[in-house]
Amino acid sequence: MDFIGPHWNQELPLPCHLTVNWEAQNSQVRAMEAPLCFGLLTMMRNSAKMPRTPEIADAVRGVERNTDEFFSHLGEFVQHHGSSDE
Repeated sequence: MDFIGPHWNQELPLPCHLTVNWEAQNSQVRAMEAPLCFGLLTMMRNSAKMPRTPEIADAVRGVERNTDEFFSHLGEFVQHHGSSDE
């Protein structure tokens, strides 16, 4: 929850982890330029969460529901990845 919470609750942008080399010196700059995380956007769509942030809301509208390949809701994500509270 420590990781996903700010992106789910405060709707902070989450860069696609597949497009940023976090080992590189310019990783923070690259993260700012990276596309949004498709998995998070799809999970938001799957759970009917419509962000208040216009950029993220538009991105959520741009993806299709897909509960076969993506988490259906935040609880599934946390259960799969484990909780920092454990």
